[in-house]
Amino acid sequence: MIFSENYDMLLKISLIVESWKNMKLPKEGDFITIQSYKHDGSLHRTWRDTMVLKTTENAVIGVNDHTLVTESDGRRWVTREPAIVYFHKKYWFNIIAMIRDNGVSYYCNLASPYIMDEEALKYIDYDLDVKVFADGEKKLLDVDEYEVHKKR
Repeated sequence: MIFSENYDMLLKISLIVESWKNMKLPKEGDFITIQSYKHDGSLHRTWRDTMVLKTTENAVIGVNDHTLVTESDGRRWVTREPAIVYFHKKYWFNIIAMIRDNGVSYYCNLASPYIMDEEALKYIDYDLDVKVFADGEKKLLDVDEYEVHKKR
């Protein structure tokens, strides 16, 4: 069982590394789609029309503002405030800075490094999140989701 889980993780990591070799980065000013997946490979959430602000060899920084979001069950909603998003192809997290009237809040997702293909920027969401509120308060989120999914 442990060997199988480790093998599966190594296989996923090798697929990510292989995809980096062929990854075409978006240019600043491009609009991209972002797709988050769950560990089992199922699509979790999609953000449409994120504008790319900056790209480097390893990172993509974008902005969302009143962006259409589609949930896996088909529900749709639009983001309420501007947000800066940061993805890195070597770090196991991504960050969203939500810009609100009372200040900037940060949402850090425990997630796989991103991959980019012709369809979207993609990553695996591992459920655990940390939110830092504008006043500095910190909160660990989605622990229950993580406990359920870590057993799969």
